[in-house]
Amino acid sequence: MTIVGLVVTAVTVAQPVSVGWFATAPLSGTTFRPVGAHLVSTGVFVGAGVLVVGLLVLATLVGYRLGVRRAASDVLR
Repeated sequence: MTIVGLVVTAVTVAQPVSVGWFATAPLSGTTFRPVGAHLVSTGVFVGAGVLVVGLLVLATLVGYRLGVRRAASDVLR
């Protein structure tokens, strides 16, 4: 899962992204901001999310393995 997150992030970062903009009307005090304007693509957010979930799963599995190993060594003593 971690590798998938890295691959998705790497592939989507290499693609061009249309940049949003905003404009202020003169003397009206209102600001126009298009919905969904961000500097990175949605694929980068998805890739980063998958990467974080993969790292959390990896940390959980490593912690579990270390805990089982310590529990087994305590029983043998």
